[in-house]
Formats: sequence, structure tokens, C-alpha cells
Amino acid sequence: GQIVTALAATAVKTKDSKLFDQAATVAQGIGRPECKADALSQIAAAMAAAAVNTKDSKLLDQAVGVAQKIDRPAKKANALRQIANTLVTAGDKAKAGMLLDRAAAVAEGIGDPADKANALYQTATALATINDRVKASKLLDQAVPVAKRIDRPDKRTFKLELLCEISQTRAISRGSPCSAADSAGPANS
Repeated sequence: GQIVTALAATAVKTKDSKLFDQAATVAQGIGRPECKADALSQIAAAMAAAAVNTKDSKLLDQAVGVAQKIDRPAKKANALRQIANTLVTAGDKAKAGMLLDRAAAVAEGIGDPADKANALYQTATALATINDRVKASKLLDQAVPVAKRIDRPDKRTFKLELLCEISQTRAISRGSPCSAADSAGPANS
């Protein structure tokens, strides 16, 4: 992962497409699907940032294929969401929306309430970035009762912070008059 990130960053600075190819080759050798999907997505994002548009969609398609192989739903939803965020950066909001729909469907299958509520919330905020407020609002509405079921003592602070963030995001997505400072959410502890 770090080698891929370093190669991609150097390629962006130098605009050397060979370094992007090297980063992609290294990424292909990564064994864990969630790490491989993340690496491919990072390379595509770096290529989009450098205005090198020759292979980024191919890399994102590969990243999606790898993400689909991830067994754990929380990790799969996260990988799909990260790839969707890269697609938004690359200017493909339609494809990002389809991927976020998949991430939301995967999030439904997450058993742990903390992971599920977080996945629903994160997917909702990603949907909001592509102006799909209706779907974002529905996911936020789903996340609240799930977050309220978090009962592990070590997750109490997380539960409160998540419920606060959901509440603030819901208010913003429904057009409540909040300032940018109000929408920043609570600081992570």
C-alpha cells in the first residue's frame, strides 16, 4: 500500500505515466482484496488529479471487481464507497451513484450495529456529495435505529458521536439553516 501511494504521488508530481504503470503492477500483487481495491482506487484518483486519463477507468473497474470479492460486508461497503468517491473526483457521478447504491445494499447485510450504522451514515454522506439527497436521507433514517442498538461499553462514545453526526447531517440535507461550523460534526476522540 505505501509503495503504491509513493509511486502514485511521485507520478503526479513528475507526470510520468510509467510510474503509474509501476504502481498498478505493484497493486496487482497485493493479496488482500480490500487492500488491492484501495490501492487501485488510489492510483486512479492520482491519475485523475494529474489529468492522466488513459487508464483510470480501467483501474477503477478492476478495483470494483476486486471489491466485490471482499467477504466482510463492512469492508466491502467501505471499499465500494471509496471507489465511488474516486469516481466523483474523476467526474463520473452517475457511475459513483450506482456504486453507492451497491454499498448501501451491502451495508444492509452488516451484523454489527456499530459497523452497520457507520456504513449507512458514510454511504449517505457520499450520496449527498452527488446531490442524491433523497437516498441520503433514507439511509440516515435507517442509520438512527441501528446506531441506537449499539450497546457495547467500548462503543458508547462512538454511538453518541455517530448519532450527533447523523442528526447534523440530516438537518443539513433537509435544508435546515446551519452554518458550515455547525456541520463539521463533533471532533473524534
